[in-house]
Amino acid sequence: MAQFVVHPDSHREFPGPHHTFCLLTQADRAADFALTESVRYREVVHRTIEADQSLAEALRDPRTPTDADVFVICPDRFLVSPEPAEIGPGRRLAVMPCGSTPVTDAHVAYFLDVVQRTDSAALEARADRLFEALGDADEVLLADHAGHASARLGISGDYEWNQQAGVLGPGEQQIAPSGEASAAPTGLYRFDTASRLALHGSIALRGAPIVHRGDDPAVLDEQADLFADLDVLRDATIVLDLADGAVTDVRAIDPAGQRAVDALGKLHAADESYRIVWEFGIGLNPELVQQPGNCGLNEMFGGADGTVHLGFGLTPTTRYALTFTCADTVITDAESGIRIAGSRPRRPRGDTHPAAQPAPHSQLWLLSPPDRHRPPVTVPHARRPAMTDDPRSWYGDPRAAAAARTADLGALRTQVDDLLDAMIAKFYAEIPYADHQARGEELNLEYYKRHNIETILRLRRKRTIDALAINYFTKRDPVRGAAWAHYVEDEMLHDEWFAGDLGRIGVTKDEIYSTDPFQATKLLTGYLQYGMEFEGTPLALLCSVYFVEYTTTKTQPSWVKNLEEKLGREKVAGARRHVGTDIDDEHADFVWGVLTSLVSSTEDEAKVIQHMRIVANLWVAYFLELYQAVVAPAKNSFEAAGSLAGRFA
Repeated sequence: MAQFVVHPDSHREFPGPHHTFCLLTQADRAADFALTESVRYREVVHRTIEADQSLAEALRDPRTPTDADVFVICPDRFLVSPEPAEIGPGRRLAVMPCGSTPVTDAHVAYFLDVVQRTDSAALEARADRLFEALGDADEVLLADHAGHASARLGISGDYEWNQQAGVLGPGEQQIAPSGEASAAPTGLYRFDTASRLALHGSIALRGAPIVHRGDDPAVLDEQADLFADLDVLRDATIVLDLADGAVTDVRAIDPAGQRAVDALGKLHAADESYRIVWEFGIGLNPELVQQPGNCGLNEMFGGADGTVHLGFGLTPTTRYALTFTCADTVITDAESGIRIAGSRPRRPRGDTHPAAQPAPHSQLWLLSPPDRHRPPVTVPHARRPAMTDDPRSWYGDPRAAAAARTADLGALRTQVDDLLDAMIAKFYAEIPYADHQARGEELNLEYYKRHNIETILRLRRKRTIDALAINYFTKRDPVRGAAWAHYVEDEMLHDEWFAGDLGRIGVTKDEIYSTDPFQATKLLTGYLQYGMEFEGTPLALLCSVYFVEYTTTKTQPSWVKNLEEKLGREKVAGARRHVGTDIDDEHADFVWGVLTSLVSSTEDEAKVIQHMRIVANLWVAYFLELYQAVVAPAKNSFEAAGSLAGRFA
């Protein structure tokens, strides 16, 4: 039975209709792969590369169509990129590079899923915004959140700039999954230690390292030992001191990092070439998280806002090529201070020390749309002006309005989170079938279907209330209005992901959208709209959204994992993507930052707790109604649900 299923219609690196989709795998692993049928392609074919064939030779083979979109996976082979003439004018080529690091079958399954989830057009737009921002800068600053390191990189047209992100045109090739922009001092594959990037200062390394060995199997054991020494960087931080694009010193910030420092010291002593920063790269793909092990495909990791990485060495000129993640590094324009890329700081709750604050919104440029998912700079909480309905207070300086309504409220957040944690525990303990999707041994498929249908119906209706909140903020706080609009844009069509999961188990869209929502869903939607229409504030909505984002991070990973085991990973890809987006983009932190702008008094803080309790009751009512509708029908299901839910919180 095939381990890996390739869905041609999910490969958005190949835009538009084309005649043929060709899967190309190594011959001795052909049985591990299967192709699904296609709507976009007239024909899908599976061809193989023999053990003595190169990729170029396989492309020249008459069995490989000349007018095909060719997707290549050879888990155990090192493949060399073919020349343009060997690809030909009618083909588009995407290759999953596997051979220079020990890629496992688990890696192949995960990254194949990433390839098929990646929105290549959106990725290309992300790369375009990045290059536009870099093109406007003469020099950029690279600094980590903790203040351990800061460096300057001169931006030069003399570098070779490379993009592995976007859709492919005729005759083009790209790695898969794609998602990288990079610069090298000369041609990326012409290693010359006399050529340097204009990089000076210090840079912090933290995140998954990669140790490539090229096509030299003789160094497998040595490669594994070196990777083991460097892999401490997933959790530990070390700092490279740099001058003229070369490492002058390496030091550990955490004691655990000393193992990596020692390993780099041995490399530098053996070959000074490893001191040269050969590649400055930015991972752009938001769909993947770095996987365990020495895996070259981890390089595309982009997170929410792009992730910096540095490359050292180039095989076969050097024995290894090394890539180091700089997960905590932010790139800003040195002159304007505008943020270009890099992860957002993870700040402890309740921390109001000025050094812990993110940059103000006036100095912000992200790979994602400006201001997306990021609250303005936080200031210590005091009683702040409430958002009034006096139009004379609406149309002043938007930045001033945002700053005036910002507070940390760390103690309130701790109180809310503790309340939600207790409610989650009580939910699992007291509500029938509550843990069915998380731990059920035999999945009730009708329960699963109806739950996902209701999720879609709830999302579709909630969007209208999100729009009312945007209208509210545009008048009173445009900065948060812009941020909330981008959040809503990101979430707007997530119902399609769940509909895709249902489609894979035979539920049609007609069946989904012709279903009448449960009464609990109608009441929840009505409660949120009541807050907007009759209380004149989106506080209830923001509390509900925070409730969902927080409980999602606490509960849904285990639900999705169990559902994958019961249904198959490909059948819950939408749910996995939804949960990953919420966690990777730190939605709970973002929503809390917007929510606090509506809290200006102790009375408002009490309302937050009240809203959380009411929203929890309505969710419990939903799960009881679902249980009674599918598992244990009752004469009056919602009355029973309501009476039980009323005692819950």
